[in-house]
Amino acid sequence: MSHDANHAKDVAKAELGRLAASINSDRKAREKELHERRSAVEARQQLNDRMEERERARREIKLEAQGDLSEQAELALALALTLAIARARAEQP
Repeated sequence: MSHDANHAKDVAKAELGRLAASINSDRKAREKELHERRSAVEARQQLNDRMEERERARREIKLEAQGDLSEQAELALALALTLAIARARAEQP
């Protein structure tokens, strides 16, 4: 009987070892897949950011070619206008 019990214990330990290895293997595969997905999402986000920046630059070039001001030039003009209005108000009695 002792021999049968020891054999059953050894079989159970071996099965436990196989299950633990299988679980670790599955976990590593999921982690790898998750890492790949995150990398793909990050690459897609970077691509979208570059495309938006290019589109913004194209719009700026197009507006400048049409004679419109760029965003920076509009901000500078608005600031200059605000300062001129403030000075005019300060000079009034």
